[in-house]
Amino acid sequence: MKHAFLITAYKDPNHLTKLVRALSADNTFIFIHIDYKTRLDFIDFISSSNAPNIFIVDKPISVNWGGASHLKSINMLVRQAIASCDAERLHLISGSDYLIKPLKDLDSFFEQHSQSEFIEYSKLPYRNWHGLNENGGYNRLQSFHLNDIITPRTKLFKILSIVSLTIQKLPILKRRLPAEFLPLYGGSTWWSVTRGAAELYLKVIDRNAQSISHTFCSEEVCMHSIIMNSEYSSNVVNTNLRYIEWNSKERGLPATLDIQDYDKLRSSGLLFGRKFESPISDEIRERIDQDLNSTTI
Repeated sequence: MKHAFLITAYKDPNHLTKLVRALSADNTFIFIHIDYKTRLDFIDFISSSNAPNIFIVDKPISVNWGGASHLKSINMLVRQAIASCDAERLHLISGSDYLIKPLKDLDSFFEQHSQSEFIEYSKLPYRNWHGLNENGGYNRLQSFHLNDIITPRTKLFKILSIVSLTIQKLPILKRRLPAEFLPLYGGSTWWSVTRGAAELYLKVIDRNAQSISHTFCSEEVCMHSIIMNSEYSSNVVNTNLRYIEWNSKERGLPATLDIQDYDKLRSSGLLFGRKFESPISDEIRERIDQDLNSTTI
């Protein structure tokens, strides 16, 4: 089976180099979008990434926190992968992820589940998505958001967002949701889907491009809603196959993994882990690399 790994990256080229090395094989293709704002940090990485299975988006965009720009960068990766390779399975990961099982085990797993779509989802409204931006997740698509217009998380952004979203509570100002997205589903950004599901996703996205402009965290809604309202829904397995530590607020949400997470990560049975950052994650990554090169994992 051939695999395409779609990577959205914006920092830590040292870790990205190791991630790409771990994913490289005769049957893998690697597609990378590097945030336009931080592209200069990756000059050395880009100049050394000349292998035939590595594709770096040559016209990257600036990805803003919460903005539809993240979804746009993901769609660029999906589109390039479909056009440039014959991979049967597409995996969306971030530049802070890492492979935690040998590639042969990943290949074997997806051979056994060749028709399954691995997408973590909940039907909206989702109780954990609350607040002015959210409304259980509906405001993510129904409202017009400023994240790609004004620098997010600034005082001006917060003030104007409150004003804008409050005004948009009026029913007449809400965007009509695309019928192909309804009912809405949402969940983890990261997924592993078949080529057929990815092709359908692109067709629906292209038909509804205006409906997803200036949305909020729509990468956590679009793939989920499109696939769950399609013929592929019966094949969806509700997991993203990623080990993510959400129960350690002092280390961030999600937590940056370090050596204390090693035992839980190894026993999880999952395929990827996130998030890893140098130098905090160096020791646990070295242990994982030892396992990946071992026959006992």
